[in-house]
Amino acid sequence: ITPRDLVDVEDAEDMRARPKLEQALTVGIRAVISTDRPQICFVTGHGEKSIEQGSSGLASLRDRLGLNGYDVVSVSTKLVAADKDDKSAARSSYAGCRVVIVAGPSEKFSEEDAQKLVAFVEQGGNVLVAAGPVPDDNSEHYVDLGLGRLFETFGLEMNKNFIFETDPRLRSSRGFGETFMPIAKPHAVTEGFLGAEQAGTGPVFTVASSMKSTGKGAAAATALLVTSDDAFGMVDFFGWAKNPSEPVAKEGDAKGPLTVSFASQLPPRAGEARGARMVAVASSSPMMGENWMADELRGTAVFIESAIAWLASAPTP
Repeated sequence: ITPRDLVDVEDAEDMRARPKLEQALTVGIRAVISTDRPQICFVTGHGEKSIEQGSSGLASLRDRLGLNGYDVVSVSTKLVAADKDDKSAARSSYAGCRVVIVAGPSEKFSEEDAQKLVAFVEQGGNVLVAAGPVPDDNSEHYVDLGLGRLFETFGLEMNKNFIFETDPRLRSSRGFGETFMPIAKPHAVTEGFLGAEQAGTGPVFTVASSMKSTGKGAAAATALLVTSDDAFGMVDFFGWAKNPSEPVAKEGDAKGPLTVSFASQLPPRAGEARGARMVAVASSSPMMGENWMADELRGTAVFIESAIAWLASAPTP
């Protein structure tokens, strides 16, 4: 247990800290008495953030998960020439993974790679996907990440837009509203920070799209984080970006409130207590290492850790 584990942010303005000793002790006790170390697998090979990188990557989250009693590995779905006896080499399958995490991909998943993820969840696996809008090389269109089938399995769909939050209570004073604090909705994932946005201590998103529940299939989807009514999802972002000014919603843009994160669960398979789970986050910024380094971003770290805990509580496939 480190000194940072014993404090939490109370106010985003003056950065006062409050004790969070109970949480730290719970983590410490679990590490001592628990024999179950769920395996958290981070996908590589599609431009995802690395568990070896610091502020721009996942090293801080990797370390935090280790303290929380998880084993963390990288998984490559591509065939590699790595020595099979080298345990530090990226794995080539999801066998043994309690949760698979796709953290900020920037390149399209091949049909084969995407199908491996679908097969994993169809066997009861759990997945966290954090993926925001990614411009193509010409900054004219968004990259199709090839994850539509996975989202469809959980009754979800990503929208092709770029969110601007215009509520001054929730948007950053810098920029055009692309950095904002979403509003938490009731769920097991969010129960630890409901209402935190009112105190300025909730999760923070930078560059996000909206997403929606399709209502199709057997999955039960629940919104976790939403924007204010004043936010909107700009469809013609690339046209606006050529000569940016204070963004204004136009006809065809998605009107708030917009959902930026969902939790979804499939019905249990025969003989299982619960079905596969997914947490979908329509931005890659919550996976940035700085969320575990900067006190003012602690709410984002809590969100991701809580999402992983909810996913990891499901049975191993």
